[in-house]
Amino acid sequence: MQALLLQSDSGADHFRGVGDHLRALGIEPITALPEDTPPTLPSGVRVVALADTLRLESIGAIRAARARSVPTLLLMDGIVEWRNTHENPSVDRAFLRPAPVDLIACAGWVDRATLRSLGNDARATGLPRLATDRPRHPLGDRLLIATARRAAFNEQEHARLRCALEAVRDATDRLAIPADWRISPRLAHELGVERDTKTLESSLQSARGVLTSVSTLMIEAMGAGRPTGLIHPHPTPLLHNALATWGASDERSAPDPAPFIERILGASPADVRAQDRLLATIHRRADPSPRVARLIASLARSAPRTAARPMPRFARPLQTNSPGRAGGLVRLCVIDGAAASHESDARARAIRSSAQAGARTLVILTDPRADGLTEHDRAAGPTHDVLVLDPTEDHTLRLANVLEAVERLAPDRLDGGETDLGRSIEAMYSAARGRPPARPGDALRLWSPRRWNKAWADDPDCARRWIISTLERCGARRIASERNQTSSDVVVFEGLYTPEMHSKVLAARRAGPGAVVAPALTPPLWSVGAIHLGAMVRAGARRLAIYGGGAHTKRLARLFELDLPIVAVLDDTPAIPMLHGRPVLTPDEGVARLGIDGVLISSDAHEGALWRKTLALRGAGMPVRTIYGACATRWIDTYSQGEIRHTA
Repeated sequence: MQALLLQSDSGADHFRGVGDHLRALGIEPITALPEDTPPTLPSGVRVVALADTLRLESIGAIRAARARSVPTLLLMDGIVEWRNTHENPSVDRAFLRPAPVDLIACAGWVDRATLRSLGNDARATGLPRLATDRPRHPLGDRLLIATARRAAFNEQEHARLRCALEAVRDATDRLAIPADWRISPRLAHELGVERDTKTLESSLQSARGVLTSVSTLMIEAMGAGRPTGLIHPHPTPLLHNALATWGASDERSAPDPAPFIERILGASPADVRAQDRLLATIHRRADPSPRVARLIASLARSAPRTAARPMPRFARPLQTNSPGRAGGLVRLCVIDGAAASHESDARARAIRSSAQAGARTLVILTDPRADGLTEHDRAAGPTHDVLVLDPTEDHTLRLANVLEAVERLAPDRLDGGETDLGRSIEAMYSAARGRPPARPGDALRLWSPRRWNKAWADDPDCARRWIISTLERCGARRIASERNQTSSDVVVFEGLYTPEMHSKVLAARRAGPGAVVAPALTPPLWSVGAIHLGAMVRAGARRLAIYGGGAHTKRLARLFELDLPIVAVLDDTPAIPMLHGRPVLTPDEGVARLGIDGVLISSDAHEGALWRKTLALRGAGMPVRTIYGACATRWIDTYSQGEIRHTA
């Protein structure tokens, strides 16, 4: 029984200590880091725990869990704050209302009550990443002034916060109070103060008191025994309390903070004890990791889930005011979500220009979650239509949705513009109307890493079939993979669009064939190995071995964590006695000593040679599988019917 722990990209270890407690409970943790793309769900996983529900990787993991009725748990990465829940433009409008998981582990009793009021099943466990049990050093002589990592969500909020901090700066100067400023570079520049870059532990040790906006730093300051006050200049509800609260400023003036500062710096031991009682309601102290582990274990051993909370949906159907077929000329205007706030003018100019030319404009929003997008951006107008794409969907599905929208408008002519997306849709639409492009690869000419930021496919087989059928409709007759580009019409590159891949794509295009880039349609290497081993087990194998003791097998560490009967690693000349907890033996030793009855070859450079060396094993009826399929000395791979075909 396993639990998948999916970290966020914040850099913090949200599940600190949880893995050890899970092992003590008989559950093997599998930790997935942010760079583990795509997120995969091994067959032994009985619960998925996540540190966020916003990243595409997290949404993919939740959907994969739901497909198998595996329960999900969200471990909050901080405390619940009203503005972050209701006014943060980077989250969907239903953020935490409720969260798309079965259970939430949160900081304390206050957050539990808030999350339950939003429709969640929440438990107060404390957050393992927070150190609220720091040793309580004697108070220092400085005032630590801090804000949350993202202290403002728009320019109006930033102006209010800057005005408040300017008042605090002036008061500390007037009272001759030495201060450390743990704030953003922008705020430090505007205030003319030096940023505190010491570790938080060092900053707290030298502090006599702390002023901060609502953040987890507030919890850590209280845990260190530092009198803590809240700076809250916004006219929004405050869900947490501290020893004192000050704010209610506007963009131009703020009340005098001197009494607030003196209240914090003059706090008595009785005040600190009262603060400790307050902290007990905000964050459960002691070590939260065993509580989180027990909660994960209870989910892992619960009955399979058949219903789950709704997943956020970002896409919208085509928004149009056109009564029917648009006809005429339609121009595409692609708005990159990452820069949407800077593209509204370009959008308006494109719509005006098209209208003056007697054309309609189809505005395509690639990421509706981006900062700066308004309801006006999402609404159709007299001369333009709007299509909002879902960034969590496979890129092939998003392309198909754009093509469907264009076909609904049915223009006589389509102008795709200068973007890869626009040119691709123009080529596909032309092919659908019986006019395939001169270069079939133009139909899928894209990869903009900013626009198509989901670097994997949830359904690789479906994505590959769609790519093949689309290229064939556009005139391709021979579609090859990156590994063999000989005599092909189009070369398909799979994976993350790195600078190295960019160079390969350009080289392929210069060499003649079209080149298109698809997400990581193939699953991770260890997952491919698991598919092969699982097939041998289903066929009756009970003692499996991995053939190859080199660097390739060392990269398959996660494969050995799965519930598979791998008993040995085989190598012609063993250099080490053990690898991934299994003995390293020669093939003859593996058969004689352990009775292996199935072999997976693990090598990219020497797969063909190792395949030939297993001739005797195969002749005796033992199943032997390869990862790459190079079962002959010369081979090429081409795409056919959504699969890789190997030709000797």
